[in-house]
Amino acid sequence: MSNKIKEFKNFSKADIIIICLFWVILAVALFGRAYRFGIVPGDINQDEAFAGYNAFTLAHTGKDSFGKSMPVYLVAWGSGMNALESYLAIPFIWIFGAKSWVIRIPMLIASCFSVVTVYKLFKTFVNRHVGLFAMFFVSVMPWHIMLSRWGLESNLAPAFLIFGMYFMLMTIKSRKYYIGAGLFYGLSLYAYATIWAVVPFIILLELIFVIVVRRKSEKGYKGDEKGFKYEIFGFVILLLLSVPLMLFLLVNKTDMEEIKLGFITIPKLLYFRGDEISLKKIPDNFKNLMNILTKQDDSLPWNFIKDFGIYYKFGFPVFIFGLVTVIVNLFRKFRERGLEFFLLINLLAGVVTGSLITVNINRVNLIFLPIICISAYGICALCNLVALIVLKLVGKDKKVRVSDKKRSNKNNTKENDENKASFKKLLPGFFLILPACIYMVFFIKFEKYYFREYADEISAYWCNGLSEACDFYKELDKDGNKTLITSRNVSYPRLMYYLEEPLEEYLSTVQYTNYPSAFLDVASYGRVNFYPDTNASPALHDGSTVYLADYSFVDTPLYAGLASAGYEYKQFGNFVMWY
Repeated sequence: MSNKIKEFKNFSKADIIIICLFWVILAVALFGRAYRFGIVPGDINQDEAFAGYNAFTLAHTGKDSFGKSMPVYLVAWGSGMNALESYLAIPFIWIFGAKSWVIRIPMLIASCFSVVTVYKLFKTFVNRHVGLFAMFFVSVMPWHIMLSRWGLESNLAPAFLIFGMYFMLMTIKSRKYYIGAGLFYGLSLYAYATIWAVVPFIILLELIFVIVVRRKSEKGYKGDEKGFKYEIFGFVILLLLSVPLMLFLLVNKTDMEEIKLGFITIPKLLYFRGDEISLKKIPDNFKNLMNILTKQDDSLPWNFIKDFGIYYKFGFPVFIFGLVTVIVNLFRKFRERGLEFFLLINLLAGVVTGSLITVNINRVNLIFLPIICISAYGICALCNLVALIVLKLVGKDKKVRVSDKKRSNKNNTKENDENKASFKKLLPGFFLILPACIYMVFFIKFEKYYFREYADEISAYWCNGLSEACDFYKELDKDGNKTLITSRNVSYPRLMYYLEEPLEEYLSTVQYTNYPSAFLDVASYGRVNFYPDTNASPALHDGSTVYLADYSFVDTPLYAGLASAGYEYKQFGNFVMWY
């Protein structure tokens, strides 16, 4: 502790300012992501509900919703679901139970750490001022804020890829970071299956760059790190995480049956979506990708807000300028431009992904952090250029007045040289204030719209009020003898999650309308029925049945006649329950 105090006392004013700005920016990031967390947007999306139910069953039984023991890929709908989100949510399910905000905690944590990781990347490989601006830039981006606030399992991929990038880039400084690179790149494969095609190439190209830099570096690695133990450890970790997914592909692309590796299952899906990659559709897919990047619109209201887009409406030209700057700087000093090279590799991986499959914003999520980082890089480069021009105009970079004292001795000369150097370092940061203020204004406008108008607009997509309705039903059904009749557009994973349906009861009673299928539709399970005859007249109230519907069904003969049949009703957001 005393060493920390001494270290703090040795901090310069610039150090203290940097530290304060870091925490202020982190507070901005946390506010944008955690304010009204679990309330906006709405209740729960059907994909995050299924991830949540799988987390619930894994937490209590060690099996997924299909009864598979610790699967490397969830069967879920029938055509599968990425597993990492569900596994990360298990401890939170244990502690807090099945609530909408619980399944979103892993996404919140990962996104906040990715903001800090961007700072660490730019601080280490550019400088602290650029690191702070890049951190701020990510913190206020609409795409990253919206991604952070709900639990779509595939949206974990950008965070784990940036973690992997950080550790791989840090291997230039020390071999020990190979362990972290192997871990996070391996885990990223469990976040999103679409990136399986590009992650090996990302790792390979980054590794080649690191090896080239190491061989041509005079200093080499820090510390006594002889041998290749860290490279081996990192490779073994990556291999251990990759092999189960390789087996998964083998099982689902051939006639092989599912594989049991101890308590781990390599499942056989009902339908394998392995035919989504198409070389013939590359021109159309690339055009679709460019439309998304330039127009910042994929027609899905949970992915973007029309007036703000993905990275604000003026963001694409900023990215193009940053891209040109990155490429130019990379060719100037290739060996010293590891960050630039890594950003371009990840950007290229996103372009390849968006060209091989038909994408929306979610499906090409790996491309946006590189775009945002490159945009921040470009703004910082522009501000640095302006600072250099100002220095030239002020004193041709040699006669900057930093003191009125005469240089009468060597001490004064040394002091003035130090002050001049400090001035030169701080000036680019000063010019970053203007773009930071501009983006802060748009961030404030975005936040106001997001938590007001957008919160109302989007609530129907997230079944606003369903969690309260389910809680009310559980109070009514304490004896476990009431049947729940509900409209089919409620989506069965939502009810399974909120009602914490026991896995064994679900598996033994579930009835499908389209088994087998890529996207299974449940007709009923246990005491829940999703397909009532909405044109029939309701039976008189006898206390054994509860009805639940959203507003699109309340005028049908069945639901409209419930009040006259003796049922009371209660409204929960967009839902009405008759009991």
